[in-house]
Amino acid sequence: MGREHWVETSFTDILDIQGGTQPPKKDFIYEPHEGYIQLLQIRDFGKKEFPTFVKNSNNLKKCEKEDILIGRYGASVGKILTGKDGAYNVAIAKVVIPQNVDKRYVYFYLNSYLFQQPIKSIERSAQDGFNKDDLQKISFCLPPLNEQKRIVEKLDTILPKVKNAKARLENVPKILKKFRQSVLADACSGKLTEEWREGKELDKPIINNLKKSKILDDMSADYEKHEIPENWTWCIIDDVSEVKGGKRLPAGALFSKTITDFPYIMAGSLKNGTVMIEKLSYIEKETQNKIKNYIVKGGDVYITIVGACIGDSGIIPNTFDGANLTENALKITNFKDVYNRFLAFWLRSRQAQDLIKSTILSCAQGKLALGRVKAFPVPLPPIEEQHEIVRRVEKLFAIANSLEEKYKTAIARVEKIEQSVLAKAFRGELVDPDPNDEPAENLLKRILEEKSKMGTGKKNKGENMVSPLRKTTENKSK
Repeated sequence: MGREHWVETSFTDILDIQGGTQPPKKDFIYEPHEGYIQLLQIRDFGKKEFPTFVKNSNNLKKCEKEDILIGRYGASVGKILTGKDGAYNVAIAKVVIPQNVDKRYVYFYLNSYLFQQPIKSIERSAQDGFNKDDLQKISFCLPPLNEQKRIVEKLDTILPKVKNAKARLENVPKILKKFRQSVLADACSGKLTEEWREGKELDKPIINNLKKSKILDDMSADYEKHEIPENWTWCIIDDVSEVKGGKRLPAGALFSKTITDFPYIMAGSLKNGTVMIEKLSYIEKETQNKIKNYIVKGGDVYITIVGACIGDSGIIPNTFDGANLTENALKITNFKDVYNRFLAFWLRSRQAQDLIKSTILSCAQGKLALGRVKAFPVPLPPIEEQHEIVRRVEKLFAIANSLEEKYKTAIARVEKIEQSVLAKAFRGELVDPDPNDEPAENLLKRILEEKSKMGTGKKNKGENMVSPLRKTTENKSK
């Protein structure tokens, strides 16, 4: 195998691009209509499509399903898009492919690191988008036409198997999420410790002070449908702890531009049941002195009360003892008759999250007020059982975490396999060459001649632009 009859040339010597058009937004409609055409945008190639339609005209740049498109801006630079017909906007460019080049070969090549690495390293692309001059600097490996077809046939055999393995692996996080929720559901309903309770004489919890709040009365139909063991009881958060608010920065105060001894925990730092250190903010000592009464202790339970992650709950690690807390979260502290870790697991359970959502919907401000959190129901086991529940949950979660780490390793390997196969293909190692194939040099000359006739090729460039890959490879190896 090898690339003896291949040539390496510039992207723009073989291919061309056509930028899209951007009709004014006032002309957009959002339902199909006679005489209108879909205006394709990057978002339309995601899992959820948000179609936009514009009046069909000759001024629009259009594509068909088999055409290859490239994302031009921001995080979508170099994203290869296909499978839709319509008009396309300025954030997308269409690849124009000569008849003597296999379209599927181009598709695979553009998805490989040979194109993806240089296109994403263009500094201007993140803001201004790439242009033809940028693409001229990117190389393109051209095999004989028949070899292109053999490469495509081989890739069509191998890559679906890789993608199928990747798709199966991508289900793992969803499965683990369901597993964790199932564990919490069993933990907070008593099923997890059902066998453990057998033969034990367990006292009921000391607290038994339900329905002292009108808010709780309003929620009774919701929480009472969750069955609990006979030796458990329902209480409210205010029965077993204190709920306190956080504090926003004083007027005129700013966050520190450097790390200080005074971390300030924002709502965005509270995730996955803990504090994400990489998302912390910091304040100066002068600011800290003004809001020092709004700090958290290690072991406090937090709950976010506004924003997209409203109701997210967890434990403040001991390393953040003394940190300030945002006004967009509450802390639950000074526990009595409740194990803080059990309370945190309850608040993260699907049962509690459903109750939180119903509480938010009944509140005009769309937030969890302090009074509502105080009155939030808690299924309370005896303290000994709470500790046993937490031990079992943490043991099962540790297994899930271990599987998640293995998943991350496996998915990274699968992603490398796909690029490895593509790299092998474009090194000429995936299929056997055929000495009867027309050399790519001849193919390239014809492409250039056709482009020159159409006024799209580079004039008077001569034969020096043709770089046989065999020679290039030999030079690199010296």
